Amino acid sequence: FFLKKSFRDFRISGIASWLFNILIASGLMGLAIQMVKYSAAKILDLNTFLGIFSQLVFSLLAGAAIFILACYLFKIEEFNYFRRSLIRKLTLTRPRVSENITEV
Repeated sequence: FFLKKSFRDFRISGIASWLFNILIASGLMGLAIQMVKYSAAKILDLNTFLGIFSQLVFSLLAGAAIFILACYLFKIEEFNYFRRSLIRKLTLTRPRVSENITEV
């Protein structure tokens, strides 16, 4: 009520839709992490640091991949802003330094 009163064009439905999409993406990520964690526990030796670390890495990668895929499929606007910003930073063209060896 307060937000609706303060902001004239405030829409609850837009925020509810965004929140629902984020919750679904997060739930899918958590499910993927648990599935990979339990699957990896059957294969890896969890009595060693390497086994536990490998389980962590596999679970992390699977969870991140599922979350990114879900955000892309649900067309979450904030994810698209982040993705475009990351691509811009990674593909930033750097000026070339030309070396003319005849001047030396």
